[in-house]
Amino acid sequence: MEIQTQFPHPVKEINHFYIPLADGTRLAGRMWLPEDAEDNPVPAILEALPYRKRDGTLVRDEITHPWMAGQGYACIRVDLRGCGDSHGIFEDEYVPQEQADIIELIHWIAAQNWCTGKVGMMGISWGGFNSLQVAYENPEPLKAVISLCSTHDRFNDDIHYKGGCLLLENVGWSGYMFNLLAMPPDPALDPQWRQQWAQRIQALEPGGISWLSHQTRDAFWRHGSVCEDYSRIRAAVMVVTGWADAYVNNVPELLEHLDSPCRAIVGPWVHKYPHFAKPDPQVGFLQEALKWWDRWLKDKENGVEDQPRANHYIMEPYLSRDFYKPRKGQWICDERWPSPHVKEQRLFLTPERGMAEAPSQGNLTIASPLTCGSAGGEYGLWMLGPEYPLDQRHDDADSLCFDFTAPEDLNITGRARVKLKVKSDKACGQICVRLNHVQPTGDDTRISYGLLNLSLRENQATPSPVEPGQWYEVTVPIDHIAYRVPAGETLRLSISSAYFPLVWPSPEFCTLGLDLAGCGLDLPLHDRATAQAESPFPPAVGAAGAGLKEVEPVRYKRTITTDAATGKVTTRIIDDLGTTHYTDMGDYKIGQVCEEIYSVKPHDPLSARAVIRWHHTMERDGRVLDFDSEIKFSGDRENFRFQAFQRIRENDEETSHRTWDESIPRITV
Repeated sequence: MEIQTQFPHPVKEINHFYIPLADGTRLAGRMWLPEDAEDNPVPAILEALPYRKRDGTLVRDEITHPWMAGQGYACIRVDLRGCGDSHGIFEDEYVPQEQADIIELIHWIAAQNWCTGKVGMMGISWGGFNSLQVAYENPEPLKAVISLCSTHDRFNDDIHYKGGCLLLENVGWSGYMFNLLAMPPDPALDPQWRQQWAQRIQALEPGGISWLSHQTRDAFWRHGSVCEDYSRIRAAVMVVTGWADAYVNNVPELLEHLDSPCRAIVGPWVHKYPHFAKPDPQVGFLQEALKWWDRWLKDKENGVEDQPRANHYIMEPYLSRDFYKPRKGQWICDERWPSPHVKEQRLFLTPERGMAEAPSQGNLTIASPLTCGSAGGEYGLWMLGPEYPLDQRHDDADSLCFDFTAPEDLNITGRARVKLKVKSDKACGQICVRLNHVQPTGDDTRISYGLLNLSLRENQATPSPVEPGQWYEVTVPIDHIAYRVPAGETLRLSISSAYFPLVWPSPEFCTLGLDLAGCGLDLPLHDRATAQAESPFPPAVGAAGAGLKEVEPVRYKRTITTDAATGKVTTRIIDDLGTTHYTDMGDYKIGQVCEEIYSVKPHDPLSARAVIRWHHTMERDGRVLDFDSEIKFSGDRENFRFQAFQRIRENDEETSHRTWDESIPRITV
């Protein structure tokens, strides 16, 4: 990324200010805008997050927002209610209060003398979610949105559930937010910080308790899911993600269903902005965003509508690694999506463990050890060390595998679907399907995957009993992907009945049966007629970053161990984010470290355990605050058990200690 410091408009920064809401709550903001904006008003771009503008997103904020302000925009970064330096109480993620607050912010911004009255929203992850959610409510000043790494469906495509299966990221993310939300406003900014902090701590509850209480796609998840009615969005939407991110399915859904202007960019990246993400190639995201804002916030006729709507990076084959820096590939730029350049090929499963173009007869069974999935990597890839899926040979040994030798290059682009006729020997069951590429070296690379909870096979809002021995016809969608399998090499479909620790196991150990007469793979293949010889994007640029000094270095580690006596497999993840001195803010230091432990015995689903520990340290002018939290998650046939504790110390003296021990009925099995 090229660092730029000279812009068309000199930039003025307001490091900290409060925006009053109608109910008296004050939200903390930071703003960059042209120096002459009060005399020459400009459109505004809002990003609203819970992640602490003072430290949590400081680095990326200073790379991104000053650059855009220098192009003639007011960029406002706001902490959500009850988060960071803002006042009030945080309730939960994406609640109606959050959208109401942001809509009030938008109207406040539009009425300022430095604003033309036109507003855009931008954000990645949480900010990508709420950008779409607020666009769904259509406040009049909101004309355009850029949403990165986000979702259209909170139940199916967030960190909580997938295909009706409970994701362990649900527990991991609960641990992170539980610890983060306990941190106070910066004492240097607010003389009443201690009062605000006390209210925050008193109201704080672990999010995982409420998320686990909603195990079907009920009103809790439908709220904030824009797929409920795409026609409500009238703002122009640019949507961006990376194939290594968990949020890939949102992009084609918005492209297909939005009536408003929509453009998509999908690269090889993890969960980061594409001008500084990994793997390479990074792209000039800020320049592309500027064209989007100029067209829809400044009404410039700059040809945005004439650009291809769908820009996908189709990845070349690669050997399995725990992390990647570059990824070779080529950009495919289609005028619309679904693309007329994608045709579907159906392959049928055979009793010889192959795939063919004609249907077969026969029956097979699979009873995967619950340790199947230990090579699956982490659910969300955040650029925090060894996160990617490992070589799949370990998990394939515990799966039913069906191989197909590619007669020509298979340019898989889109969403594959696996159709199965399946039965379980228990009143429960889950299915994981994986598309893998087996290379001539024997390396077995996961391309993409999909999940299904059999009890939610018919309707995700209402569980359907699973009758042992009863055949069911089901479809398991695989996450969208763009990947080339070369001619003569092997595409593998792997089917397992477990996928831990990404997925919490069924309450009973199951054997699944497949009737091959009803089993097949629908594979989307692109003809590559719209492939670009060169990148369609300019090089990545950004503004100079924040003033930082490393006090303690970062370190990341993921280990997988097996107990020889019991067979128990334990995955242990250490994400030590080190300690950073934010030198632009005086004596201000933040340290963070997380430990995640997931364990299970091969044939005992009730042995599954998850432990999430977080430690934050905040130092300000001689005051040291320590935040320790732990979540323990387990379950039996009828209930989940969610235990948590949180301890806060100030200068080594304990000031708060709270515990939770909740039993949550298990609704979907």
